[in-house]
Amino acid sequence: MHERRVAEFDQMIASDPLNDLPHRRKVLYLLYGDRPDEAKQACLDWIRTHPRSVTARIALGDVLRQIQSGLHPDQIDSAWLSYPHPTFAARGIFRVRDLRAAQGLPFAADATEWCVAEAYALIAVLNSYFYGQYREVVESCDLWENACRSYGGCTDMSYLTVRAAARLRLGEFEAAQADVEAALELEAAGSLWAGGARELLDAIRARNPDYEYDERKYRPDTGWFGRLSPDED
Repeated sequence: MHERRVAEFDQMIASDPLNDLPHRRKVLYLLYGDRPDEAKQACLDWIRTHPRSVTARIALGDVLRQIQSGLHPDQIDSAWLSYPHPTFAARGIFRVRDLRAAQGLPFAADATEWCVAEAYALIAVLNSYFYGQYREVVESCDLWENACRSYGGCTDMSYLTVRAAARLRLGEFEAAQADVEAALELEAAGSLWAGGARELLDAIRARNPDYEYDERKYRPDTGWFGRLSPDED
């Protein structure tokens, strides 16, 4: 039964490899079927197939939490914040207070955690921007940029776009323009998860600090899935 179910997911994935949904359903099936190591491998295969998927990296974070804690997925959230967390990727970002607690930690312990940390970094700076913490956004994006150098490069360089949006709000127009122009050079190469750089540049050139950057308008039609939940399957 298990092999047949996995084969069904694999067939769906093969027919549409860039669609996050069948990958995600396979991971859910394995994770809630008490096969966390297989779920981890499914996430890594998903990321290899679709390196630009934020959803895959968030799912990998959920799987790593189960493996590290030894708890059933439904039990993790209630206990997880009491665990010692050596890295930003291990801590996870679910609420603004989690972001503040995670910012002082190293980003990742290894290449697998770095896959997760990149997605959490984007979520973290977008959360800060949403709550009007613009100086914190700039500082967090600086940390993210430095981490990219430390870990040998980034899949995503959206710190440029989000930092530009925060700098616009702070009235730092020249720095904002430099960031967003660098972002536009990368956008064509697919190195940005957060879109809207061109519209942001227009607002910067107009010296409009009231422009509200909303990256949700530029996500794929399917958006980004959040935490793994058995209710989806």
